[in-house]
Amino acid sequence: MADVFTTKIVGMTCYPQEAGMTDVVFQVQWSYEGTDGTFTTAMSGSTDVPAPASGDFTPFDQLTEAQVLGWVQECTDPNVWIDCAEKISAWLAAQHKPPVVNPPLPWGTP
Repeated sequence: MADVFTTKIVGMTCYPQEAGMTDVVFQVQWSYEGTDGTFTTAMSGSTDVPAPASGDFTPFDQLTEAQVLGWVQECTDPNVWIDCAEKISAWLAAQHKPPVVNPPLPWGTP
């Protein structure tokens, strides 16, 4: 199975008041998760988003994850996703054949 990647929104930072609007998002925190069907791992990051024009403003309680994901995709350099995918794929591969291990002590725990 090829690695599968998904982006999830895990938080948003807002200005309480900005240009007559309330709870204006200016930064989105995300998690980029990869799975190979057996193991799953993730990276996290954040993306600054521009302030909306008052005519394009969506009240905070009406935002959808799809809308915010669109902002993140639009405002994040595509190389970030490539780098994340490469690192996650390497981490997933390493979980199948770890370079080092820490097995439990053969005499049990004290």
